Amino acid sequence: MAGMVAKPKTYEVDELIRLMPVEERLYRHRCVEAWSMAVPWTGFPMKAFIDLAQPLPKQNGAPIRLVTPWKYGYKSIKSIVKIEFTDKQPKTFWNDLAPNEYDFLSNVNPNVPHPRWSQATEQPIPAGPRRPALLYNGYEQSVASLYK
Repeated sequence: MAGMVAKPKTYEVDELIRLMPVEERLYRHRCVEAWSMAVPWTGFPMKAFIDLAQPLPKQNGAPIRLVTPWKYGYKSIKSIVKIEFTDKQPKTFWNDLAPNEYDFLSNVNPNVPHPRWSQATEQPIPAGPRRPALLYNGYEQSVASLYK
């Protein structure tokens, strides 16, 4: 970890896993293409990692992935090689590639349509009837205060 932290340090994956409190959860996953599914997750909370890093401001914050289930799937980190805490908005692949379709925040919001299709409903997979999409993918109570 690097950047705006009190203790910059490099961790081996095994060492990091030993230091963190491992939990099991079941998350809703939502794709910007309007499909959804339930995904089991085993890992540690980002809060535990932030506490380990001791980042200066409290609001900053492949063998390891970061799950943000209130965002569309393409925002999920596929592999972590470095975590740097910063107070600047970083460039992102999809936002650079198609900024009119993939905004930086990319929160699940059924009231904000994708330019080519509605986000008001979702199709559960492997099969199920279309259903109304939930604001922040059902995590509104936990994350809405982050986006005021």
